[in-house]
Amino acid sequence: MEKISKKNFEEKTREGTCLIKFGAEWCGPCKTLDNVLGSLEKKTEGVKFYEVDVEKDQELANEYGIRCVPFILKTEEGENAGSLIGVQSESTLQKFILEDSLEGENK
Repeated sequence: MEKISKKNFEEKTREGTCLIKFGAEWCGPCKTLDNVLGSLEKKTEGVKFYEVDVEKDQELANEYGIRCVPFILKTEEGENAGSLIGVQSESTLQKFILEDSLEGENK
């Protein structure tokens, strides 16, 4: 996953579907989710995968109201299209990418 920050967030997420994982180096569940997202990224065409370190980019995390990590934000054409909190299975993330709404989604 490519690391992005507030400086290039808008540019990177303005087109297409993007999954952005907000996490931190010290976060164990974030590392678990990295493995799931890495596997999904290899299997999923047409979706861009990014990550933001909330410790290094607190302003962006605050902008999206992120209070706990891991936090997954989905954008479509630059617009917020939903979010998930915590470690998720690959199948849940696949559904999240494909569906407009998912039970447990925090919009």
